[in-house]
Amino acid sequence: KIQAVNQDITIPENYFVLFMGGSSIVKRWHVEKWYEVAKYIAKTTGLTCVLAGDYDEVSQEDYFKSKNEFEYYSYLGRTSLLELIYIISKSKFVIGNDTCAIHMAAALSVKSLCITSASAKDRFYPYVADVLNGYEPNFIKKSVECEGCSFDKNTFINCVKGKTLDPVMRCLREISANDFIEKFNEFIKTVNL
Repeated sequence: KIQAVNQDITIPENYFVLFMGGSSIVKRWHVEKWYEVAKYIAKTTGLTCVLAGDYDEVSQEDYFKSKNEFEYYSYLGRTSLLELIYIISKSKFVIGNDTCAIHMAAALSVKSLCITSASAKDRFYPYVADVLNGYEPNFIKKSVECEGCSFDKNTFINCVKGKTLDPVMRCLREISANDFIEKFNEFIKTVNL
C-alpha cells in the first residue's frame, strides 16, 4: 500500500495530474498551451488540477499564478518519487509530456493522455508493460515529414535548431491547445469520474 510520506502534502479529493516536465526542453510542450488545456479540463470536469514535477518545472507555475483562472495545487519540486507515485495513484487521470509520470500512471492502472513528439516513432512508447496491464497511454502527436528524426542525428539537430529561437521540436510546437482538447474530449469518455 502506498502512503503519502510528506505530511505537508494535501491533495484534493477529485483531481487530475498535469506533468509538464521532460528530460529535455526540446520535448516539453509550451506552458501557455498546458495552461489552456488545464483550464479547460478543470472547468468542464469540475476536477482540480494538481501540478507535479521536478525542480526544473517550478518556474512554469509562474505562468499559472499570473493567470489564476481556475483552482490548482502545485507540488512542483516539492515531492519525493514515492510521493509523486502516491499523487498519481489517487488521481482520476494524468496528462503530460512523454515522460516518467505517464509510465507511472500506466503501472498504477491510472489512465493517461500524453503529448509526444514524432521524433522516436515506436522507440519509447508504449512500453510493453503498459500494454500488458491494459493501461496503455493515449497519445497525441503530429505526423510530420521528418518523423523518426531522433534516429538520424543531422535531421534531429536541424529540427531542434530549426529556423526559430523556440527550442521545442516542430512536431510538438505545431500541436495546438485545441488539438489536445479535441483528443481529450474523446479520452474523457473512457475515464470513470
